[in-house]
Amino acid sequence: MSVLKNINNVKRTVLQALTKNVGTSLSANGGKLNKADIKRVLIVRPNHRLGNQLLITPIVEDVTNFFPDAKIDLFVKGNVAPIIFQNYKNIDHILRLPKQHFKQLLQYIKGWLSIRKEYYDIVINVVPNSSSGRLLTKFARGKYKFYGDDVEELQQKYSDYQHIAKKSGL
Repeated sequence: MSVLKNINNVKRTVLQALTKNVGTSLSANGGKLNKADIKRVLIVRPNHRLGNQLLITPIVEDVTNFFPDAKIDLFVKGNVAPIIFQNYKNIDHILRLPKQHFKQLLQYIKGWLSIRKEYYDIVINVVPNSSSGRLLTKFARGKYKFYGDDVEELQQKYSDYQHIAKKSGL
């Protein structure tokens, strides 16, 4: 294994250990959302890989179906999301981090700060093990925040709950 891969593995392990307790999913009103009150939703998936961006399409569709009048912002990394989501009418903004954050550090910092410009009714981190996703969810301004934590009742209901596609739905 190369030195850079070793460094990246150590960085990932340390960041996951530091961020595993960042935030807890909020469910006000006994977990019941008033559909009429939800106007802005932020979905966080800061990963540039095509497959990982495609895996958020089910949650975008679920949010669109459940909250048809809501505007959805996506917080992603890289340049693939605008192509994937160009035909989704509820997508309002696609906030993007540069793919290579150390080479474009100023743009990377601006991307993180851009998440504070809007107030969201719901903020959803799609992947529970994403350190940056958890931090971005915490950093975003929103009424309800879902950090991608496991939900015990869903684990009992679905034998294949661990699959990422099952975790992305509301």
